[in-house]
Amino acid sequence: MKKIFFILICTTILASNLLGCEKANNTQENTDILNYNKELSYKQAEALTKHILSNVLKTEHINNNDKITFKSKDIFDYVVTLFIYREDPDYPYNNITEMHINGGTYAHYNFNDVQRAVKELFGVENWFDSDLEQFYDKNSNKIIISTEQGMPGQYFTFENIQIAALPNTNYIEVEFELLYFNPFEEEKGTANLGLYKIIFEVKSENGKNFLRIFSFEPVK
Repeated sequence: MKKIFFILICTTILASNLLGCEKANNTQENTDILNYNKELSYKQAEALTKHILSNVLKTEHINNNDKITFKSKDIFDYVVTLFIYREDPDYPYNNITEMHINGGTYAHYNFNDVQRAVKELFGVENWFDSDLEQFYDKNSNKIIISTEQGMPGQYFTFENIQIAALPNTNYIEVEFELLYFNPFEEEKGTANLGLYKIIFEVKSENGKNFLRIFSFEPVK
């Protein structure tokens, strides 16, 4: 009887070890730890965080969800504002934009480059949103956006940012205080919405490392 009881305990422990691979922060330990440049990846993570907060994040994301997820229309807002970060040396997609002046200033994006960036950052393959149709030129396979038209922005930014690699994983955690300011309601001032974190996963394909959004949520 003691032997049977001992076997049952061992079986239970083994099962819990096999099933309990998920950590409390919803990341998983990686069996294949990538060798990547942390200093570069930290700078890229901060630059991507700035873009996401400034031009992708909406008030409804904050109001309606604990965990924030982005839809196709949000990715559209990301894509059309890529040109804003073309001169940021730490931005991983700063070479996608070509600027042209022809009766106005226009940002040109090769659509294959855009799809690669969307796949890498958001994990969405073959992305195309209906809002792109007015900007997409089939002949040149380019998205052409006037930089003089109104651009998406919800006036989010951050302060007190902390960036660290999670031990024994390929995850980089970016923690910050999320700030909101509406210039049309200046009397309300800046609202500190509390601590949030974005976790990026370092991925590697075809010998190239890149960051993908793994999760975005408030710190509880």
